[in-house]
Amino acid sequence: MEWLIEIQNLITRESWSRTFDTDRISVGRNATNDLVIQNNFVSREHLFISNEKGSCYIADNQSANGTLIRRGGKYERLSDKSIVRLPVHLMVGSEISICVSSKAAAEGTTQTAIISRDEKQFLSQVISIKNLGRDEAIMVLDLCESTRMANKDDAMAFHIKRRLESISATALESHHVRFFKRTGDGFLASFPAATDALRAAREIIINLMERNQRTNNAPIHVRVALHKGKTYTIDSESGDVHGNDVNITFRLEGVTAAAFEKLENELPEKDRIVCSSVFADEIQGQPDLHVDCAYCGKAILKGIDKPVDIFCIR
Repeated sequence: MEWLIEIQNLITRESWSRTFDTDRISVGRNATNDLVIQNNFVSREHLFISNEKGSCYIADNQSANGTLIRRGGKYERLSDKSIVRLPVHLMVGSEISICVSSKAAAEGTTQTAIISRDEKQFLSQVISIKNLGRDEAIMVLDLCESTRMANKDDAMAFHIKRRLESISATALESHHVRFFKRTGDGFLASFPAATDALRAAREIIINLMERNQRTNNAPIHVRVALHKGKTYTIDSESGDVHGNDVNITFRLEGVTAAAFEKLENELPEKDRIVCSSVFADEIQGQPDLHVDCAYCGKAILKGIDKPVDIFCIR
């Protein structure tokens, strides 16, 4: 299939187009991609475009800043490999718009005309995203051993997840949670301050330990990650938060010893709170917190360009 792909930087207004005669196109910042886009919000291998038995598919490659796709007159985050109808309009990161079409269908239509159909909406959304970006403390919590639990007793696994949510809800509400979203076996939350996030995380861990001691049911063990950074709200209806700092927090939650260049201190597999150096800097030195941040070392996190200094909060 012959593709016509048109790209525009919505900040600089620079635009260009490329044609491809292949069934699969990789898009990203690395020079090894078929379509190379040099932009800080574009991941090294950001997404794939493919033609499979006459149908077009778009797949985000777990990029740091995500891919938005236009559906039903609005843009939504692409989460899975999706079949699309051409032409399709994408936002890669928060500055790059891409229009994908077949070369034959687009014949006689200029690149400027195609992009301009959505430029106003794209620009409006980019400006909105940048204006709504705010500094927040971000928490990601995940239930440990959930797969093993479900394989053993699916009903008990469901009960455990609901119990975890109810125990967490009280702590979150008590410490000014701004945003909450379930994420399979856990949740994503944001707070106005690092101190709020830390107090909520500690309360959750303490409440779970007390619960585990007084019940004969399966124990609940979790991992908590804390980070401080910029979040962006793309969909004003859901209030869902996005951004590179949100992605960093998710990567922090699942970090293992293998990710470190050199592990400086013990990293528990469960019932732990880990945080980034940015978060640690916010909370250390505050006497009312009585916090001990043990430096674990620099870790390489998937999809994150630079190593991240990680601390374990005791």
